[in-house]
Amino acid sequence: MGSYYQFSTFKHFSGAKIVNDIWYTLTTKMYPDNTDPVMHSHGSSPRHFFTCLVAVLTFSIDQLTKLTASSLLMTGQSVPPQGFFRITLTHNTGGAFGMFPDQTTLLIVASILGIGVLSLLYFKQYFTGPLFNLSLGLQIGGAIGNLVNRIFQGKVVDFIDIGIWPVFNIADSAMVVGITILMFLVFRKQDSNVINDKGTAPSNSNEFHDDRML
Repeated sequence: MGSYYQFSTFKHFSGAKIVNDIWYTLTTKMYPDNTDPVMHSHGSSPRHFFTCLVAVLTFSIDQLTKLTASSLLMTGQSVPPQGFFRITLTHNTGGAFGMFPDQTTLLIVASILGIGVLSLLYFKQYFTGPLFNLSLGLQIGGAIGNLVNRIFQGKVVDFIDIGIWPVFNIADSAMVVGITILMFLVFRKQDSNVINDKGTAPSNSNEFHDDRML
């Protein structure tokens, strides 16, 4: 099991190459004439670097931990055998935390669409700032991590076993954290708009519009 996973994921693909190829394809489709306003905005290079770095690190850590668990454990084996926190190797044909079992094809399509939506949010600049870039980097890296599993294995490797919670992996955790940050930014922006409607400018309004930030 471990040798097959290593061959299918690491021999022909690297985290940086996969993330970069998907990113390049999406951006060239959206801006075929090289008219991407973000690419020409002041300070865009650090912004892109930070987001891509988070995505690549998330993908790489996810794949490395999955490979390690697959190489050291048998399916269903737990270390330690009992306890609140364990490392338990399982294989999930569904979505995050075991939702939608045996829906691999549907989840592959959903993952690709989700990555496209996240890239659109990024390049349309609905938000700016380091928290938004961190959020998208975590979500894109996590989504690609599980997508690679589904494409090459038809299932996702899970190994983090905490209490009664379904077994999950680093990619699941990254996506949940990224979505939580994004929801926080959405609600805070709505609050800012409400304050603006009342005629009072919010003190942190620049966080959403300052292109000089990451």
